[in-house]
Amino acid sequence: MNLRTTLLALLIVFSVQLFSQNYTIEIIKNDNKFIQKNENDQIVKFKIFGVSEENLLALKNQAKNLEGVKSLEYGAIEDQTCLLEIKVMNDFNEIKFQKLVISLNIAKVRLDDVEIDAKKVSMAFRNDEEYRKELKKINQRIKDIQTKIDWVNTNEEEKALAEQNGWFEKANASLEEARKEKKDLMENNNN
Repeated sequence: MNLRTTLLALLIVFSVQLFSQNYTIEIIKNDNKFIQKNENDQIVKFKIFGVSEENLLALKNQAKNLEGVKSLEYGAIEDQTCLLEIKVMNDFNEIKFQKLVISLNIAKVRLDDVEIDAKKVSMAFRNDEEYRKELKKINQRIKDIQTKIDWVNTNEEEKALAEQNGWFEKANASLEEARKEKKDLMENNNN
């Protein structure tokens, strides 16, 4: 065996060991969004656990070839944990993110203190988005009902008419129903 073959074999073994590690990441969300935007770029930020400098260099080189990725940058490693920042194309979405994490040998994704298998992360993001939309609708309904109650209370004629017709009882019942719906939604999302 010549030196060239030996070096190639060592490189292959090293690469297999490097990429056979399964990492865990924790998504860093901003305004409840996993893709953050600034004036020039879309960015996904996350912490990656169990890495070394060699692992990060290999991940950075591997990320260059992945669909939708512009660049991968990382900070200092502390206790085998590092902050990664990936600049992505404008059409980057949860499905492309799932492909990205699987391509980078990421086994688990932490999202809001819940650990998710990387193969199921796009569904978790979709469910999280649906949850936020539903919560927003319920919060708006609570706000609308409360605003109407407050307005009626400030208008003496309307208040008298509302008391006479039992409107306050109906409005308060609607408000309590919306609050219960919100509580149930939040409890179901945490399970």
